[in-house]
Amino acid sequence: MFGCQLNEFRRMERVKYVRNAAIKNHEMLKDLPESFELEDGEIVWGNWSPDVTCIFQTEEVDPKPLVVVREYSRGRVVWINSGDKKDHIAGSISKPEKEFVILLRNAIDWVSKGLKD
Repeated sequence: MFGCQLNEFRRMERVKYVRNAAIKNHEMLKDLPESFELEDGEIVWGNWSPDVTCIFQTEEVDPKPLVVVREYSRGRVVWINSGDKKDHIAGSISKPEKEFVILLRNAIDWVSKGLKD
């Protein structure tokens, strides 16, 4: 459904999210800065399908997707890197950071507009 098999990870306390410069106008960008940091505890990535759109990514030479969207036969999905942190939920979720809450709001808005019967 998400268009990826996650099979790689790297631990890091704060993760810098950088807008994918190729994405100029997408609902997931609403009210978010060009870059921000979240206390995610790690980044995870894998082999993404070609029909996945990366909205935010790391700022490395070989950037890793941090927020991706995909439309498929049953609707729309959003994947956000934030999740677990070793044995605990990431700080960006357990103590919601402003940008994480905005990402969730934008994801709900975008996905709900693509609902299929």
